[in-house]
Amino acid sequence: MRHLVKLPILALTISLFAVLAVACSAEPQIIREEVIVEKEVIKEVPVEKIVTQVQEVVKEVPVEKIVEKEVVKTVEVEKPVIVEKEVIKEVIVEIEKPVMVEVVKEVESDAAFKPVGHLKYAATSIDTPSGWPTFAPNWQTNTMVGIQESLLHGDMDRGGNLIYGPWLAESFVFADDYSYTDLTLRENAQFQYGWGTVTAEDVAWSWNAGNPIFTPEAVHDTLPTPGVGEIQAIGKYVVRVNWEPYGIKGLAPLSDHGEPIGVAPKKAFDQKGSEWMQANIIGSGPYQLDEWILGSHIKVTVRPDIDNIWEKVPFVEKWSYLNVPEEFTRIAMLETNQVQVSEIPTKDWNALFEKGFAQLKNEKKATYNLLWQGNYWERKQPKTGDPLVRSHDESLPWVCAPGPEGDEENTDCNKLATKFRKALFMAVDREGLVKSVLQGIGDVVYSPQTTKHDAFILKHGDRWGDKYNVEQAKALFEEWKTGWEALPDKPAVADISISAWTGPAGTRVEMGEAIGAEWQKHFGIPTVLDRQPYSTMRPTKINRTANGMFSRNCCGSNPVTYDVETWHSALTAPGGYNAGTEFPQASKSAMGKNNNPTKPDIVEQLTMDWLDFVYRNAFHTGIGQGETGSLYNPNEIASFSPRRARHAVNGVGPHSPEYVLPVYK
Repeated sequence: MRHLVKLPILALTISLFAVLAVACSAEPQIIREEVIVEKEVIKEVPVEKIVTQVQEVVKEVPVEKIVEKEVVKTVEVEKPVIVEKEVIKEVIVEIEKPVMVEVVKEVESDAAFKPVGHLKYAATSIDTPSGWPTFAPNWQTNTMVGIQESLLHGDMDRGGNLIYGPWLAESFVFADDYSYTDLTLRENAQFQYGWGTVTAEDVAWSWNAGNPIFTPEAVHDTLPTPGVGEIQAIGKYVVRVNWEPYGIKGLAPLSDHGEPIGVAPKKAFDQKGSEWMQANIIGSGPYQLDEWILGSHIKVTVRPDIDNIWEKVPFVEKWSYLNVPEEFTRIAMLETNQVQVSEIPTKDWNALFEKGFAQLKNEKKATYNLLWQGNYWERKQPKTGDPLVRSHDESLPWVCAPGPEGDEENTDCNKLATKFRKALFMAVDREGLVKSVLQGIGDVVYSPQTTKHDAFILKHGDRWGDKYNVEQAKALFEEWKTGWEALPDKPAVADISISAWTGPAGTRVEMGEAIGAEWQKHFGIPTVLDRQPYSTMRPTKINRTANGMFSRNCCGSNPVTYDVETWHSALTAPGGYNAGTEFPQASKSAMGKNNNPTKPDIVEQLTMDWLDFVYRNAFHTGIGQGETGSLYNPNEIASFSPRRARHAVNGVGPHSPEYVLPVYK
């Protein structure tokens, strides 16, 4: 065994704020002391005296002497004093300035800090709740709102490199061959409602019960996670994560840098059953659930057993996450203080900045992409070799069945379909979209699933996408049209339309509307926006029936050299998330990267091959990148968590709500 890492506990001291809150609320006091001295002629010499009244002094402030008694006494600062021969007469000294005492330990329980206040966040959607990991289409949110906790905290250093801090796990050790990692859990993490201490059995169950590889009926928003195998409890507080293999993303799947996987109590499932668990979301976090209604709201309150909050007692007592899909309503609610944080499209930021609102910084970059779905070309599960049965709706001009194994792309159908896909991509005015939809707060990006600042893109250029050229696009479209109309049993061009999923609201909707209008104008092909919530659309990703256009704003915070190809492969089959395409080339690239994480030359070549394949067939293209995040009212919120985590509520809301500091009034 090697690589023992003992992770320090990261916590913010809350006591200072409690003391300051008490100090600021008291009336100023004037303290007088009479001292009788003897001398007929007096020369008064300034002597700085500081008087303080405190019930408990936790630490002496250097330079001053502080008398720890309830009786008021004067404290003289020891400074050089110039005096004449003196016997001081009666002198009255008045001090009217506050005294700050440095606090270095938690306030005692009789003066304990109490969370206060109620903050509200306006989101574009509130998805399906569940406390049972086997049916968990929105499991990550349980952790993001502070109900559950995952194994590690994710963070980034100043150079943007991923680092990890302790959370439920306080240390870990790798096997010599990196085949597994053993994590030791802290022994003081308590589930809400008296369900006991978080144990290794709870961790193993929460992961395995949600992973379709081990629980075939599972429906989970994050599992299976590439590279993570079975989770085992090898001691009461020791968890073994088996790697398949330990890949290029390292420990990220165990942290909240990505989509966090929280831990629920197995004992509750054993005693109450799945139906009860689904309706009762329980974890070890500082907040407990009050109410969660699909399409309406999530409401949480600090758990009443505050002594069992092991990491950080929240500043804010209550949070409400509200479903407000309409953009102008969210803006109005922020402006009238009905909510204090709100998801706001980038185009509206400048006007709100002028009114005094501020941006909640977020490490997740919005990378806007277009992806043609429906081409499921893998015939076998890449790891197990199990046969896969997939359908291909070739009445859609962008979908084809695969060619022979090893030569899937070289079919007459795909050659014609590539002309259609490519023509429409060439008619996307990226610069116009960045200017109009993003209001110039962003950049054009041609390559899919990355940013223009990615190290790989900086080295090789942003060259995996076509420039905007309407005339060439029209000529290519006419070539496709001629070939399409010569085929039997194909729908008439006038009857073809594109269904494009954008979600219910936000920037993707605006981009979808703008792009659809251009395609209708140049090609006569209408685009119908699919605005259903992600949670109701997601099953088509799981069962591999998605076959329209997918407007995606994912993954730009990760390097393009990561195994992003996984989501375009059958590696997560059966039952795991998929982007809407399955290509053997994607499996080859993702597996190659994870088998060679310490060989950058191999990883770079695999990335190059994958991007060449995608561009050659016009399956996927970039549009642009933009800032992401929410806006907040700085008159109500002083600061957010200092950690640079990537994922948050709705991807752009506040994360780690226990660290959000309100403005005390």
